[in-house]
Amino acid sequence: MKKTAIIVIAILLMTGCSARNVHKEPDKTTVAPVLTTGKEEQEFATQEPGEQLTTQPQITDKKQSTVETEWFEGAIGNSKIHAKFDFSDKDVYGVYYYDQYKTDIKLEGFIAGYTAMRDYQTVSLTEDTDKKGNIVGVFRSKDYFQGYWESGDVIYPMYLIREGSDITPPKPPSAEIMKFDGLWTGNRSNYFAGSEADIKVLFDDLIHFELNAFSGANSGWLSSFAIVENGSAKAVFKDTTYIGDDDNVFFEFRIENDLLKLNSNRYDYGCGAGVGFDSEYVYGKKEISMPTALEVGIVETEEQEKVFRELVGDRYEDFITYTVYVGYSEVMMDGEKVKAGASFLRGAHGNCFYIISPKYIYAAIVGFNEIYYYTNDKKYANKIPEPMAEWAKGIDKIIYKSTFARE
Repeated sequence: MKKTAIIVIAILLMTGCSARNVHKEPDKTTVAPVLTTGKEEQEFATQEPGEQLTTQPQITDKKQSTVETEWFEGAIGNSKIHAKFDFSDKDVYGVYYYDQYKTDIKLEGFIAGYTAMRDYQTVSLTEDTDKKGNIVGVFRSKDYFQGYWESGDVIYPMYLIREGSDITPPKPPSAEIMKFDGLWTGNRSNYFAGSEADIKVLFDDLIHFELNAFSGANSGWLSSFAIVENGSAKAVFKDTTYIGDDDNVFFEFRIENDLLKLNSNRYDYGCGAGVGFDSEYVYGKKEISMPTALEVGIVETEEQEKVFRELVGDRYEDFITYTVYVGYSEVMMDGEKVKAGASFLRGAHGNCFYIISPKYIYAAIVGFNEIYYYTNDKKYANKIPEPMAEWAKGIDKIIYKSTFARE
């Protein structure tokens, strides 16, 4: 068999992910097996690990293989299974069946090459059933596979051991390792930047993690397995991204004082410009409030905050979302000094423009192919003031949303 190596497997999620218990008893109405028997509900097998069948199905439509194919036995959740794989270049084909039903389920997938982990090989396979369940896992050796079966929000730990091998089945996770399980929020997360870690404990020596982070309009995401040893979980990647760096990128997780600690030599691995994963996470989803126009510096006083909020109405949140701060400068307008400047947001600079005078507020935001313009100055109700004109240049459609409550 080809030399094995782990790989990062892409899946989504940034915000809003929810923790799941992967070790509960299967819900027989929602999870595998989904076979070709036509039954809507299936019972799970009760055989002990390692039980052999007297008859085994054969792979149909087998692709040409570059390695020998042999049967593996193992389990998905509490259900005993057998499986067989063929490898051809980066493609993987196979079949598996539940010992209780002995009905073939075809598999097809790939060995991905992006950010592969050192010394291991990860495969991603999709089953040929109505539910299109996914099997994602890592070959710890040519004889030993660990990972999970997933369909929708349901996930079950999975392992396979080559028949005839003397490998001991993996242990269920201990209470200590289960402390990793769940959704974690970066300690430094705020409205404009943050990160999350969604960890699924599969076995006592294996977890699966998904990290996502964002800063402004830029974001990053990383998904992989980590090997658990001595209370910490570590993934070491074969770094092909940072040319000339001899050190492999690593991510190491540990629990300390009820916090999830992440140690890495590349917190920006897999991220966009200016984005990095946090080094410390609190359990659960952190409630983060939207700042006000006063807090981000659009306006200077509580009175101006009230006027601005009423002026822009239901687009208030849009203005805040694109404004970490405003790069103001003093300019002359109609013979008086005013402050004029564009919004700043990493990856989306200048989506808003503001002019603040002693009496009036002028605010504009770019839509899809138009500008929404707001003011409480009747004189400029239907025209863009000069300090804003250069910023608005190139967009012909302007939607005027003026109000004159202060008149």
